[in-house]
Amino acid sequence: METVMRILTFDQLKAKGIPYCREQVRRKAKAGEFPPPISLSNHRIAWIEAEVDDWIQARAARRVPVAA
Repeated sequence: METVMRILTFDQLKAKGIPYCREQVRRKAKAGEFPPPISLSNHRIAWIEAEVDDWIQARAARRVPVAA
C-alpha cells in the first residue's frame, strides 16, 4: 500500500490550530522548534502534514496532567 504524503500551506497550519504568525513559524523552524518547510517553488513553501502532526502530538504528550 502506498502512503500519500500530504503538504500544508500556511493557512492550513492555522486551520490545524498552529497559533503562530509566518515570522514566528520561520524563526521556530530555524531554531529546530518546529518542522522545517519544504520549497515548492521560488516563492511557495509548505509543511509535511505528518511532521506537523508529530510536532503537535509531542507537545500534547509533554503537558502536565491536571489534578482532579
